[in-house]
Amino acid sequence: MANHTNGPVPVGSSTDGVVFPSAIRLHTGGVASDGVYDSDAFLNVDHKGVRLYINRTVATGTVTVSIQGKDPISGNWTPVALDAVTSALSSAILTTLTIYPGITAAAGSATASTERSAFLPNIWRVHAVVATNTTTWSISAEYLL
Repeated sequence: MANHTNGPVPVGSSTDGVVFPSAIRLHTGGVASDGVYDSDAFLNVDHKGVRLYINRTVATGTVTVSIQGKDPISGNWTPVALDAVTSALSSAILTTLTIYPGITAAAGSATASTERSAFLPNIWRVHAVVATNTTTWSISAEYLL
């Protein structure tokens, strides 16, 4: 049965929309993949967009968040839109990243939400990069019709 309302993105057996629970995440400056956090893949059946709620509770380090789609042929992950990424978030703040077709684009900042006009792909994931030090954050998501 199709879901015909806005609502939390189901994650595993949970329906609360929590993609990344609150935790301390780090970048130690080691290998290139150090500080990179990718969610599990999500299957989008009938929603046009998604809104991520990024809640930073400790103002150390930085995190940048984007939404990636999966190419069904190659299996490679690519950004949904080239500018569908938050700025480097460095404040303890709740901000959002919204992807929805036709929405007025708004460039985010360390304290302002980011909105981009694009369709949410069929298979997608959340990609986060901690660039400096350690930081504490969580991400939840809701589908948008």
